Amino acid sequence: MTRHMPLVFETFLERLSQSIDEADFRDAMAEAAGRLDLIFFAYLSLPARPSGKPRLISNYPPRWTRQYLENQYEKLDPVVLRARNGGCPFY
Repeated sequence: MTRHMPLVFETFLERLSQSIDEADFRDAMAEAAGRLDLIFFAYLSLPARPSGKPRLISNYPPRWTRQYLENQYEKLDPVVLRARNGGCPFY
């Protein structure tokens, strides 16, 4: 998997630059995730204002994404908290 990462990333960036809507973005993410042997992916965009709603694009089951957003799990999710408070990549 690691040795293929540059090609996966390059292909992902190319697909992303050609994306015109959310479906294209989701397809590009799903393809990259699959090439990295990942079953699921999620992209969460947090609102600039506290009153705004986060936007979640993923291939998780709709029931789970609905529950995640309705229960505001982004406020508890350790991955989101780490990304918001950290300045460097993590894995």
